[in-house]
Amino acid sequence: MGDLDFWLGTWNCTWDGGTGKTVVTAECGRRVILERFESPELQGRSISIQTDDGLWRQIWADSGGNYIQFEGGRKGDELILRNATHRMRWTDIHPDRMTWFYEKLDGEVLWRIDYAAAA
Repeated sequence: MGDLDFWLGTWNCTWDGGTGKTVVTAECGRRVILERFESPELQGRSISIQTDDGLWRQIWADSGGNYIQFEGGRKGDELILRNATHRMRWTDIHPDRMTWFYEKLDGEVLWRIDYAAAA
């Protein structure tokens, strides 16, 4: 099982003030993970790839004009991808639910999304 296999599938996403849907698929022999995020306010895509050094690298782009790069991997029970100023953490990971945080490196939470498996 790959580090991001837990994320594969169709997810209903909720956060303070909003809802959306994410569809995550494995491509290219499961080394590339493609995310399609849709909400009324924002549409985004990410491509994550596990490189030969074992790290995951992700590029995010969205309808707001954002383009962000991250890298990282598993840390205990979490998956953490980061850059020079921010990090993403997937935590409380279960087959039918998980929590995702977008944070400053000092731990200030900027966005929390609760994922629930779509029926």
